[in-house]
Amino acid sequence: MNETLQSILVGTSALSVAAILALLLTIFRRAGDTDAITRDRVVRLFLIGISVQCIHSVEEFITGFHERFPQMLGLRGWSSEFFVAFNLFWISVWVLSSIGVRPTFDRHFSRFGS
Repeated sequence: MNETLQSILVGTSALSVAAILALLLTIFRRAGDTDAITRDRVVRLFLIGISVQCIHSVEEFITGFHERFPQMLGLRGWSSEFFVAFNLFWISVWVLSSIGVRPTFDRHFSRFGS
């Protein structure tokens, strides 16, 4: 196997497991009955968390985390392009998921579930 591909697969494996578990929880867990104000507060808090993650991703990039972390595992360092694309992908997923939590989401898409 290509060393770069092996580094990417092994280095992100824990995150892949966490993503699969989150997806399973999303699919099989029932949504709680919450009012619009509570859901709006959750979205705001979630977006603050995403903003902090954006700052953290920049900090990791500047300090060379994408090169050093894989090397700690005995793997080849990740390219800057992969690291930025990986972080942007997950930040996009989180931003899009915040739309699903918004109070108006159910109203707009409830006709598809009937």
